Amino acid sequence: MVAARTALNPFCSDEKAESPGALIVARAELTCDAVIAAHYLRLVMKLLQVISRDGARLYGAMIRKQAEIRRNGRGTFLRARARKRNAARWTHVRYKGSINFEPSASEAVEVAIQSPDRGDEARLLSSFLGWLDRHFGKQLSSIKIEYRQAAAFRRHRQ
Repeated sequence: MVAARTALNPFCSDEKAESPGALIVARAELTCDAVIAAHYLRLVMKLLQVISRDGARLYGAMIRKQAEIRRNGRGTFLRARARKRNAARWTHVRYKGSINFEPSASEAVEVAIQSPDRGDEARLLSSFLGWLDRHFGKQLSSIKIEYRQAAAFRRHRQ
């Protein structure tokens, strides 16, 4: 039996079975391939571009606001790694995943939201948008959300 991968989904195969036993094996291989595909290939990640109304530097203001909230013992976002000049990473206390920030060439902020769980990714997005609205609503001009295919074939640490 020769497996021919389809162009639309390289993990699934169009196999012709000559016997009932071969059909069961072909279905098992197809199911296994689909599980492997789901494991290695994430469906989407959310990319946001947050643009200020008056050209204010939002990146620094967002980092300062989160630090101020955490100093007061409140807040749901935690800094996940040491602050860098041009990058930050936050996590949420309840939801799996992370929010990565970078200032762009203009005064906008580029944000990437990723989670292994699609439901948590949606909740992270909602929580982050609410946080932005509460603390910077009057300073924002627009927020662009882009759904993008995440990187495939990530290697797991052993």
